[in-house]
Amino acid sequence: MLTPYLRSFLADYATEPVVPLAWIPDSMTALTALRHVLFDRVNVSSGALPSSWSLLTGLQSISLASSPNITGALPLSWSALTGLRMLRLRQLPGLSGGVPAGWLGAFGQLQNVSLSG
Repeated sequence: MLTPYLRSFLADYATEPVVPLAWIPDSMTALTALRHVLFDRVNVSSGALPSSWSLLTGLQSISLASSPNITGALPLSWSALTGLRMLRLRQLPGLSGGVPAGWLGAFGQLQNVSLSG
């Protein structure tokens, strides 16, 4: 069981086994102290980015990179992450669409942005 005081959830270069895309289950949205999520070069199964992350309103940084099986659009609901300071979405060729219009102006504290296919 994870502590509700967990502040960082990091996975880097995990190739085996394939991680289900719902890496952070809905029950983890109770981790109100969670500030940082990093999934770089993680071999996830195909699927969309979890809209439930919008409930993690304390998040300050999200980094997702080199995970080609992530598909779909960026979740409009992430506009609720108003404390986000760093957003890094790189080398995710399965993403479709652009930046949701609801994101514009939502991230008043954003200092570092890196978005690339």
